[in-house]
Amino acid sequence: MSDYCVLHFDCQLQAVDRQYQNKFRVDKGDYEHLCEFLNIDWDKFLDYAHSSIDEMWDKFKVLIMEGINKFMPKAGLHRTNAKKRFSAFH
Repeated sequence: MSDYCVLHFDCQLQAVDRQYQNKFRVDKGDYEHLCEFLNIDWDKFLDYAHSSIDEMWDKFKVLIMEGINKFMPKAGLHRTNAKKRFSAFH
């Protein structure tokens, strides 16, 4: 008599094609110029006296993204070509 059991099953899977594009190459970024770009009078830029926290956040986010887009190169299109169907144990 055996003290173990054997399980056998089939599994049908579907993989979805993924597309990755516009990834920033942070290892190739021009950080010196990004720092110069961000070297501004933050008190004047954010205008604490006349702006809400949400307005200041939006201004900050727009400026940061502008700097990133300007000084960080982007990688080309990457695409995975996974098989549409996979069946185990055939």
